[in-house]
Amino acid sequence: MRLLADENFPIKTFQIFKDNGYDIEHIRFIKPSSPDTFVMEYAIFQNQIILTFDSDFGTLVFQKNYRPLGIVFYRLIEFDANQPFQIFKTILNNGFLLENNFTVIEKDGIRQRPII
Repeated sequence: MRLLADENFPIKTFQIFKDNGYDIEHIRFIKPSSPDTFVMEYAIFQNQIILTFDSDFGTLVFQKNYRPLGIVFYRLIEFDANQPFQIFKTILNNGFLLENNFTVIEKDGIRQRPII
């Protein structure tokens, strides 16, 4: 599974993913201050799942018809650097499929909507 961290994805959390063996890039190291459309197109070209805290990716998928491999949208306000990684591991261990889904992670749960 290849991952792409959006600009607003914390560098410390990104590093935790890398340290745990995930194939992950951070857009900040590829093209800083990129518009969301560039991030989306890059992820599609590289066949990566986007990790983000930005709700605008929902608009690109569901209104502008972009079709990335998958998106994990963290809707968390307060968290430590390790929490997004731990949640990610938990959802994978619980059988959630990230490919072809827009996954929303909130304080009180996880929901998914297919990207078709």
